[in-house]
Amino acid sequence: MQYRRHPIGDYMLGYVRRFNALCSNEPKAHVLTNLYLNKIVTVKAYWASDGIVIFYFPEDPTGQDQAGVYLYDRQSESLSRVVQSYSANLLKITPAPSERLRADLSNLPTLPCDLEQSEIRAGYLNPEIPLKDWEGKIPVTGIAVAPTRHFEDGLLVRALESRVHLWSPTIRTPSKMEIRQYRWLAADFLWYDVDKLSEKFGEEVASADLHVLRLGEEAGLGPEALAHDPFGSVSRHLLKVCREFEELIDRDAVDETEVQRFLEMPAHQFLVSPVHRLVCPQRRIGRFVIDFAVHRADGEWEFVEIEAPRKPIYQKMGEEPSAHLTHAINQIEDCLRYVDDNRQTVEREYGFSGIYRPSGRVVAGRDSDLGEQARRRFMFKRAESPRIELQTYDLLLLEARSYAQGLATMGKNIVREET
Repeated sequence: MQYRRHPIGDYMLGYVRRFNALCSNEPKAHVLTNLYLNKIVTVKAYWASDGIVIFYFPEDPTGQDQAGVYLYDRQSESLSRVVQSYSANLLKITPAPSERLRADLSNLPTLPCDLEQSEIRAGYLNPEIPLKDWEGKIPVTGIAVAPTRHFEDGLLVRALESRVHLWSPTIRTPSKMEIRQYRWLAADFLWYDVDKLSEKFGEEVASADLHVLRLGEEAGLGPEALAHDPFGSVSRHLLKVCREFEELIDRDAVDETEVQRFLEMPAHQFLVSPVHRLVCPQRRIGRFVIDFAVHRADGEWEFVEIEAPRKPIYQKMGEEPSAHLTHAINQIEDCLRYVDDNRQTVEREYGFSGIYRPSGRVVAGRDSDLGEQARRRFMFKRAESPRIELQTYDLLLLEARSYAQGLATMGKNIVREET
């Protein structure tokens, strides 16, 4: 059935509107963005008895898909059968265990059997794949997806509310060109109470998907890693960078220049701001040079000044902030005032698109170097200015790790096999 006001349709509309609005502002300069940052014009959702699968399509030059949002009621069938029948048997949903799992997991349920050819309703293979031009076997990827399930003593208790997102897997042509395996850009597998889906939820999910794609690009992850497990691949990379950064700032002799150099690397810039559109190191504004100018995902700008991690940020008695902390705060304050007084000049001459009232942040010191009195003063000063945030390096790492660990839970339980 075509979409008629329904929570699943609301979710799809929210996702598409946000995705299309955000991806239109992304530079298509790399393999990943060229493969996946295409305007979504057709969405097809299949509502099965135990879950929902949604396919997002770009414009179809073959004319096979009409633009629009479509919701098909398949509640008489399992999600596994639905995705098999609409993907030429290449997508499968792993079944739930029917018995207590053994300690060695030797009795895990097997994947569903392939459907008969007569039961396959349609295929979502990419028509751009030139079958006659391939030499040898075509590496077509089969994918099995499972919801997040809760077990107690080896028994399945329930399937938890969860979502698995797949970017279309890619294949490499003999000419070394990467192309998507399927016509769809991405697929959502949802195990949610339908009434909990909403347009706002769809918008939030689209923002998260595009940000993970951006982080994967910055990290140098290829389409294979992202299509297989986008959230998990990015999460593992981010946690690895967090470990490397902690080792760096734990060194007694580390200075500001070394920290700046580490954070400037594209694969490390999420440490400066986990959710961002752009991180610009050493950005000039008038007579000021800011360590990092961050164009945040919400469209606002933030100026970040860093100090050497091992420099104490309070004097020995814990009474007054140290000179370098005061200098960094003053630098941010002066820069914010300059932007407030010269907003159009800053936007026009220095390239700060849409800048209005930017915020500031100073990153300095370590928690372990703060005595109790200094800690209380620091926390008070953190709350003092609504436009300038103070962070220790430990707080910065805590935020980055929390973000990375949160990503890991969003794309679990995906199995791939070549067929």
